[in-house]
Amino acid sequence: MASSANTVDAGLQQLLQETILVTGHVADCAVIRRKDGAVRAGTSGFKVSDAEVEGIRESFRDPAYAREHVLRVGEQQFNCVRADESAIYAKNGKAGVVIGQTTQYFVLATYSPNMFASICAEAAESLAEFLRDKGK
Repeated sequence: MASSANTVDAGLQQLLQETILVTGHVADCAVIRRKDGAVRAGTSGFKVSDAEVEGIRESFRDPAYAREHVLRVGEQQFNCVRADESAIYAKNGKAGVVIGQTTQYFVLATYSPNMFASICAEAAESLAEFLRDKGK
């Protein structure tokens, strides 16, 4: 995980469980605070390094960067298929990652080849939208 203070937020952890993990189509997920890269909630053992968080930041700052560079998340490499100011979609074969951006957080969700990408994306985007609606 990012080296910043990674104190789990129980409320965010519960939201992950109730909105993302319950789908059965998310392999790993995390809510990462944008300002310092602190992992505020996530699946056990899912690690996102400081360098990976910086790559995510840069990809949201410049969507062209996301499409031109390999995105690393959780020690895996992904190629961007869509990037805009609110979400990044990237794939590695039949696996992938969806990253939503809110005012305060990045919401990351990965899926494996035996999972439905559309369900993972809907879950991650829904949580990001919920946090945006709450001003977070």
